[in-house]
Amino acid sequence: MVDIAAVKEFIQHPVYVCFIERLQKEGELSMNEHLPSFTILNYSANTINKSKVSIKELLNLLSAEDESLYRYVLAFVDRVSKGDDLGEEYPEGEEPDPSEDPDDGVLLPYDRDFAIFPVVLFYIIKNQPNEVLPFLMALRWPHAKANAKKELLFYKEVLGE
Repeated sequence: MVDIAAVKEFIQHPVYVCFIERLQKEGELSMNEHLPSFTILNYSANTINKSKVSIKELLNLLSAEDESLYRYVLAFVDRVSKGDDLGEEYPEGEEPDPSEDPDDGVLLPYDRDFAIFPVVLFYIIKNQPNEVLPFLMALRWPHAKANAKKELLFYKEVLGE
């Protein structure tokens, strides 16, 4: 079972730091230099625990994976930053008013653990594609079945597989 201390150790591991620095350069991402709050670290620990993927497996993936992991994580971040967040589906008639959503907001820097979810998802899709739905259901994602299909398609689109 992964706890907050293990996540802190993971995001400070040289392999993860090198991965994040490369993402930061290639994706021109702004990064928060401080460690994330305990709440954010707890969320990351929960993500790893629900995935049933060990930190050792994630470190092996980060150290062994070539361009495909970088492309996937950068595309994932780009998709989420453009508002194509799969969790934002509204019932008909309850969509937010566009005038209430100003586009002049300040972009905050990413926390150091921002790549944990897409890396875990990449690992699951690559090694255990049938586990994407149970993983998303364990995280209590809305519309998990539809989103699992979308995530599998997104992986194929990004990597051309």
